[in-house]
Amino acid sequence: MRYGKTITSRKSSKKTSASYSALQPSRARKALPWSVVSADKEFSPGTRNLAWNSAIDLEQNFTLPGFAVRTHLNFVSAFSFQARTDDDDFNALLEKWMTARTGKNSVDICRRMSLSTMIRTFAGLKVWFGDSAIIKLAGGKLQLIEAWQIAKGAGAPEAVNDNGLLLDQFGAVDQYAIARKPEATGELTHASLVPWADCEFDGYFTRANQTRGVSPLMPAINHSRDYLDAVNYHLITSKIAAMFGLVIFRDHSKKGRHDFDYSQQTAEEQVEDGPLKYDLKPGLKLELEQQDKAEFLQSRTPPAEFLAFGKHLCRLILAAIDLPYSVFDSEAANYSSMRADWNRYKLSAVEERTKNQGILDGCTEHIIRAGIADGSLKLPKKMTLDELDWEWVPTGTFILDLSKELDAILKKIGAGLMTRTAACKELGTGEFRDNAIQLGKEEKILKAAGVTIQLAQPGAITSDQGTQQP
Repeated sequence: MRYGKTITSRKSSKKTSASYSALQPSRARKALPWSVVSADKEFSPGTRNLAWNSAIDLEQNFTLPGFAVRTHLNFVSAFSFQARTDDDDFNALLEKWMTARTGKNSVDICRRMSLSTMIRTFAGLKVWFGDSAIIKLAGGKLQLIEAWQIAKGAGAPEAVNDNGLLLDQFGAVDQYAIARKPEATGELTHASLVPWADCEFDGYFTRANQTRGVSPLMPAINHSRDYLDAVNYHLITSKIAAMFGLVIFRDHSKKGRHDFDYSQQTAEEQVEDGPLKYDLKPGLKLELEQQDKAEFLQSRTPPAEFLAFGKHLCRLILAAIDLPYSVFDSEAANYSSMRADWNRYKLSAVEERTKNQGILDGCTEHIIRAGIADGSLKLPKKMTLDELDWEWVPTGTFILDLSKELDAILKKIGAGLMTRTAACKELGTGEFRDNAIQLGKEEKILKAAGVTIQLAQPGAITSDQGTQQP
């Protein structure tokens, strides 16, 4: 076929232009109707509530999605605060102050969560429900808000849309409508409007016109429910088999067999003609007639086919948040395949981790500003808030086998392809500067005690020797 020419099908006389086969009508596959709408319109309040209910049901009743989310949170929401100014003494002071100021009684207006627990819960709510928010209150306080609380409750201003947002002329969120549900009425009621600058909001966005996030678990909800139902059905079958235990098949071909008064018969007659009473005890011996037989009920469920299909469903569920199957079942995976799985997952997790770091940075600035205002935190002379620098260092590590991966990291450091700071982050062993300071203190203690220890393999080049000219 030449470019631009039409072709004629041998099965029909119709001429069609060369195009994508997916756009051609077919008897085997119905053409999809036009249904492209904005993400917010597709998720109306009613359908959004349905999605949230499904997510809550899985969170409460199915261990696999819960395990997947908790494992995911270990890598994307675990951080430690590190001051990054040029003043080491102030860095130590700031880190100590942040530890005290971010405790649950100091940072959470409800006195339930520390900042580290709040950011983990915040990240989890995003996965389950699509988005979440942290409101910045006076005095450096924070309040975690669930997705359902951002809504147009009864009494909300008319300008608030159905998703609980007040948008500006460009479609950006100007204010969030916060609702509450009093126990007395159970009705969603408007509480307040929060300016966007006073709210750390984040969610999963895959469309350009989204204003509310959509849970990445949405494609896996039906698979999860089907798998949970199937497991429950097979469990019921196994319970029934265990409950009945033994089935005895009797030969009732003898006429009048059950018309005897067996209490008046001898033992020999009862064995020969009458029904036996069976008491299932250890070491049971059954004496049956020639045509009688007994079988123990055995549950042959779940079959091997279902177990194999169940693994496939597990993969689909875990894939919703990019987790590899080897994190759930590592028995069939070798180190190389697991390493490749984790490298792919890391690409996805690092992006989500960075977003959560941004949320923490916004909360940290709010907390520090409040500390400076109330006098509990004093900056060094000539240092302004804009010059204050810090970092939330991830503590979740993607290292599978330290003995196999440490050598490669050390070679990268030796070749100048990786810094020691980056290596500490990769290994999850703390911050390089803090490690160096602690090592220096240990060396002084060892020298004072007259103790010598070996810190490297024999013959290894030290940092001083590595910088000397030959």
